[in-house]
Order: sequence, then C-alpha cells, then structure tokens
Amino acid sequence: MPENEPETCRAIREAVPPAPFQPGENEYFDNLDKSTMVCIRSGGDVIPNTRRVTGYPARVYCKPDLSRR
Repeated sequence: MPENEPETCRAIREAVPPAPFQPGENEYFDNLDKSTMVCIRSGGDVIPNTRRVTGYPARVYCKPDLSRR
C-alpha cells in the first residue's frame, strides 16, 4: 500500500477487503456493490471502465476525493 494513499482508497480497502470472486459470480456483484457504496460515501466518484485491458480489468474504478489526503 502506498504511504500517500488517499483516505477514500483506504476506507474502501478497510470496508471491502480484496476478494477472489470472478465476474458473473453472485459474490462478485455483492462485493462490487459494497465497494461502490463505500466509494461514494467517502467522497469518491465511480468511473465506468469502457476500455478494459489487461492492466485495468475492472468494470468500474473509484476516483478518490484527492482533497481529503
């Protein structure tokens, strides 16, 4: 974890630990919903990923509120 990680990212990581669920599994969607809610509650913006590539495979990303570092 980076030392200068935004508070939004830290809050999501604490509330929703990384999980091995694959897209299409029920648990995956529950985990995605929970992380999306934490992102929004923490002041972040949920950004859809329209260009999924190997390095960035997620369907959505949380853009943290960088003013809250």
